[in-house]
Amino acid sequence: MSTPYGALRASLGYPEPWELKYVELGNEDWLAGGDPGYDSYKEYRYPLLKQAIEEKYPDIQTIASPSVFDNMTIPVDSAGDYHPYREPDGFYKEFHKFDNLTADNLTLVGEFSSTHPNGGIKWEGNLHPFPWWIGGVAEAIFMISTERNGDRIIGSTYAPILRNMNKWQWSICMIEFEADTTRTSLSTSYHVFKLISTNTITHTLPTTPGTNTSSLFFGAGLNKDTGARIFKAANYNTTNHEDTPLSVTLDGVEEGTKAQLTLLTGSEGGYGFNDPKIGNNVVVKDVKTLEAGVNGVFEWSMPELSVAVLVVEGDSEDEKKR
Repeated sequence: MSTPYGALRASLGYPEPWELKYVELGNEDWLAGGDPGYDSYKEYRYPLLKQAIEEKYPDIQTIASPSVFDNMTIPVDSAGDYHPYREPDGFYKEFHKFDNLTADNLTLVGEFSSTHPNGGIKWEGNLHPFPWWIGGVAEAIFMISTERNGDRIIGSTYAPILRNMNKWQWSICMIEFEADTTRTSLSTSYHVFKLISTNTITHTLPTTPGTNTSSLFFGAGLNKDTGARIFKAANYNTTNHEDTPLSVTLDGVEEGTKAQLTLLTGSEGGYGFNDPKIGNNVVVKDVKTLEAGVNGVFEWSMPELSVAVLVVEGDSEDEKKR
């Protein structure tokens, strides 16, 4: 409260300082300013700012605006920032991109989304008019890939979030809105992101098989705060567009154990989208309770272009201590 902005924060009802864990220096310096701007960022701008912050705040994690994928050697005590905007097939192909990151390659995914249709004109043309269902499934694949490498990925953030339908620069946004609140539209990406992000995995678990199949991408883990065991999957391009049968068991699950399965599908196929002009929602959400069979196995089928989260509730850390 001894600084102008600290006093302002306190006057607004927050007398205690917020905990600040991360500071990123710059934004997309590997794009802005061309080669000379990027060279100056690598050679002296980032090192000088990093040194000044860490001398005064040694517990804050500094983040460089590029990542190890943007032609910069990130200092071992810094993190990088990766901004992938892709067509859906791009996220499909990059599922294992983070698997080989080392402990020294700590990375934030500060921006990501599906922006262009498969096989279409890329940045020379326009973005897709709205987030669309196959793009949302691809984004789920990407989120699962970041979460399964959670010891090296600080977090992943969809971007952009808000689009004012009266004036905008970027058509792919999570939420479209106008002054008339009845015309607020939650995109296909919103529904996918909500499902994946509200079932947080804090500790990843090994899986068998340890990688994706030709169409099914998945990860499993624990939420130490709730004690839940969680399995996440996205089903992309199946053979002959057939459903994919799943048989899943998690450590400690016995026959008769119950779990909640949430399955998202698209009612209008891969190119269905939520149009704020008509207020539709092409995302179909099916929530059901499954019971584990012999050997603690849960069984269900996932259609092509679907996203699923299976949650086995458990005891939270606080309950275990009682």
